Amino acid sequence: MNCRRRQLRYVSRLMDLFPDRPRVNLRPARVREGRVAYLDSTARPWAGPVRSLWNTWLREYPEHARAALRGRLWSDDGPQSRAAAVELQVHALLRQIGWRVAVESPAPGVSSVPDFRATREGLELFVEVVVAEPNRLEARRDRAYGELKDALDALPNPGLTIDIVVKKFAPPGSVNTPAFARAASSGAAELAARQVISRPR
Repeated sequence: MNCRRRQLRYVSRLMDLFPDRPRVNLRPARVREGRVAYLDSTARPWAGPVRSLWNTWLREYPEHARAALRGRLWSDDGPQSRAAAVELQVHALLRQIGWRVAVESPAPGVSSVPDFRATREGLELFVEVVVAEPNRLEARRDRAYGELKDALDALPNPGLTIDIVVKKFAPPGSVNTPAFARAASSGAAELAARQVISRPR
């Protein structure tokens, strides 16, 4: 029996959201980097307890729906991953305050299937998690801004600060973002050097 329990715990940990492994990355999150991907990569001290908590929440999620939720959390699709993260947290919250929670249980009188059916002391509650997302234009602008900021952050100018003021967005694909970032960084570095050289002593 004890051997069987150890095997079940081992299989459960294989399905963890964040595997137990060494991490050395201390950089800040990139603008376009997914929350789960960054949490899995960072060695910053605050991240360990967060990973442990999310792993616990995922182990408490119903087994038949766990793999699908894990896949959505790791998805490259930002809205899909964010919605899955909120569902995981809502499920954990309902359990914490004493509700018994079933996942994707049909509700009477509606054709769609809610995310959760929660019951407690004769009460029944159906919960559908909805995450507000920016419209397509805002999402495209956020993506363009994120690409530029990440490209600038990747350049080797640690002592240089560049403020970004967006006046107009070009059509998607019309700008070579890495090349533009290199040119902006090079120009700013040259200007800073001139100011240092010309500064009166």
